[in-house]
Amino acid sequence: MAAEIINLDPLPDGVRYEDTYGSWLKIFQTMAERADPILIYGCPRSWASLAYYLGNTVMTVRDHFPTDPIARATPELLVEMEKAGLLRQMVESHSTLRPELVDALYKVDVEWKVNLRQQEVNGEIKADPMTLVTNNASFFRPQFMRYLTALRAYRTPAKRCVVVPCAADKPYPAPLHSAVRRVIPDSYEMVIATGVLGIVPEEGWGTMPLYDSGMPNQWRCMVVAEEYFRNNPYDHIIVYSDFYASAIARALQLINFDKAKVDFIFGDHDGLQYQDLMSNQNLVLLRQAVRP
Repeated sequence: MAAEIINLDPLPDGVRYEDTYGSWLKIFQTMAERADPILIYGCPRSWASLAYYLGNTVMTVRDHFPTDPIARATPELLVEMEKAGLLRQMVESHSTLRPELVDALYKVDVEWKVNLRQQEVNGEIKADPMTLVTNNASFFRPQFMRYLTALRAYRTPAKRCVVVPCAADKPYPAPLHSAVRRVIPDSYEMVIATGVLGIVPEEGWGTMPLYDSGMPNQWRCMVVAEEYFRNNPYDHIIVYSDFYASAIARALQLINFDKAKVDFIFGDHDGLQYQDLMSNQNLVLLRQAVRP
């Protein structure tokens, strides 16, 4: 059977922009859900990495949009990025150039049934073990979504917990987490508040996807925390965090968690400046908040 060919020179054009945009998304859905690879000619340069990521063959590219030259994508470079384990990073970078790319990549991650070129090898992501979170498209990577699915089934044996912020040093525990563990009793579970994964209980530190992110995401933290604390109703929660404190507070409010069971060491809002959470003064405050 001959391979299907899509010629994007010229691009589909509708009466209204809404029609045009919709036709572009249908093209991406076809690229994503078709079992056999498609040969793509005249591909907008900014679209090329996503088209290739979806398992298709990009034969030729051209600059359809003013931002296309920024992508610097060629068929040869796509292959090089795949071999280097950087194809997904390239796709996310290029997605910022066009709104339909942001939309299509989100649907690829959470809606469409796809077989990604580089998604899994023997059940594992074929990519650098430290995922770089550089824009909103990063938050829906397959490994992050799988983690969130698994977290829904987690039920803690602990009755008390201390919420601490994420840290750049991974895998955990980072120095901050080790310092907190030395202060709190073994009966307290430590959970990480993070904008990428939402909540990471201590038991999951060894299996969580590793990432490096400079992007805060209050919404992800709040939504995941709401579900987590509903599923795991601790008798006492200490929030030892200046960052994401407001997200945790809102999550607990949404499930009508008893305020008498929560201690916010630095208040239930995000401070304008980071607290030194490893200082003796603050660690004393944490120790004083521990209940028998």
